[in-house]
Amino acid sequence: MKKLSKELFGIDYKKIFTFLFSLFLGAILVFGNNIVYNGDIYAKGKDIVINSISFWEVILFLVISIGIYILINIINLEVYQRNMFFSKKTRKMSWKRFLLLFSSFLLVWSPYLLTYYPGAVYSDAFTSMNQALFFKIDNHHTLLYSYFISIFAHLGKSLNDYNIAIFLYTIIQYIFMAFVLASVVKWLYNRGLKKGYLVFILIVYLFCPLFPYYAIATWKDTYFSLFLLLYIIYFIDYLTGKIDFKKKRNIFKFLVLSFFVCFLRNNGIYVVTFTLACLIVFDFKKISKNKLFLIVDGIFVILTFIIQGPVYRNLKLETEFVENIAIPMQQVGAIITNGEYSKSDVKTISKIWNLSEVKEKYTPYLADTMKWYLDSFDEDYLDNHKSEFISEWLLLVKKNPDIAFTSYLLETLGYWHVKYASNICYIQDGVWENFYKVKQHDYFEKIFNFSFANIVRPARYISSGLFFFVILLFGIISFRKKGFKGFVAFAPLIAIWLTIMIATPIAFSLRYVYIFVLFIPLSFLLPEILEDY
Repeated sequence: MKKLSKELFGIDYKKIFTFLFSLFLGAILVFGNNIVYNGDIYAKGKDIVINSISFWEVILFLVISIGIYILINIINLEVYQRNMFFSKKTRKMSWKRFLLLFSSFLLVWSPYLLTYYPGAVYSDAFTSMNQALFFKIDNHHTLLYSYFISIFAHLGKSLNDYNIAIFLYTIIQYIFMAFVLASVVKWLYNRGLKKGYLVFILIVYLFCPLFPYYAIATWKDTYFSLFLLLYIIYFIDYLTGKIDFKKKRNIFKFLVLSFFVCFLRNNGIYVVTFTLACLIVFDFKKISKNKLFLIVDGIFVILTFIIQGPVYRNLKLETEFVENIAIPMQQVGAIITNGEYSKSDVKTISKIWNLSEVKEKYTPYLADTMKWYLDSFDEDYLDNHKSEFISEWLLLVKKNPDIAFTSYLLETLGYWHVKYASNICYIQDGVWENFYKVKQHDYFEKIFNFSFANIVRPARYISSGLFFFVILLFGIISFRKKGFKGFVAFAPLIAIWLTIMIATPIAFSLRYVYIFVLFIPLSFLLPEILEDY
């Protein structure tokens, strides 16, 4: 009891930071419920209910925040002050055992292949196929992913059967995901994870539908998240001394993983940059002992920014400007609909959009409305008047900070609220309308005379925000044990959340943060793994 009292009431920067986190999470849990989401992603502003904060909510907020603070301290003291999850003996999994493990993933997930043949194809895949076959490939869905899927587009054209080509894509991704998750289990086994916890994680990976569903989904987020998972694990091995970055081959392996993270999705470069920055700021002592790695990784980051910036622009391959301003557009839409402004304040904006149409159609949860569903939207004018748009947006936000802040909360709702979720991009279990004659066939039901899809298809949806805050909770515990360098291992995950909170085009999309789903079975282990850091 004395130890707990000291932990609760002693004052140092770790406890202060923990209490601030508790207040932050308490505010989300209590005040977040004042936003009433009715399940309609296309809801107009007038249909959204936001209740005012009451006195009793403030009291509840304080009680819950203090409760969270106490809970974190209890977990830190009672769970992570001894070797709870790992034995001191390390071991090495044989290749035969790994092959059996890998095969178990292929076997257990196989009903999904039969149920959703040739795969679950999202619209982005068809857009990339269109570019490959009829237009010019650009970086809208990243060049790397689009060129990869173009292989299957051309194969489908040669065979005159795109279903076979898509199924081949699905099989390759399916095998790769099974291999990666089997490798994660192997990694934990080799680190000495106790049998009960190892079996628990294996069962989660094998039988939770969120894993096989993404194995058969044709979108770039699966590959991106898998490479990011490998990147994080390799990074943890470096932090804990399992990998020596004085060896050039280890640096090369890390750069290969960094390459796929950076070039499979457009926010990947910010993840790698943020991770390197955290390592330099919070543990310069360690990174300074690996100067070659610091120099090489720094050069890689700079070259990637150059390639994805000036080089892509000169080759006219860059992502459209409108794709980078979802939050500003939504705030403009909200202020045009409900705010105060003069004609001179929207001189440029009124030429990009018809203001009356904005008021009629603006959807607070979905930025695509401002981009693609307003007849008056003039993208060329926006591209030619970027600085003027930014200036007017900042002016409108300055005049209407409350509306701008509310708009931001609504546009990012699913990523910070722990309860609200949506079926939009939660999984992909169908095939989008297309002219390639790609059509889904349920061979499982034909063979076994019952629907496997009806059993495994999610009936309820878990919030992306809940996934993130559970992971962050263990980040806070690592921080309590190691100080700010305890956050370094969590830097890639925090970077994903920050980039989404800055630029998400939609309030709900689990695929954008799918790395949280992949990592959450491991998150409770990290504070103990980082004991060696």
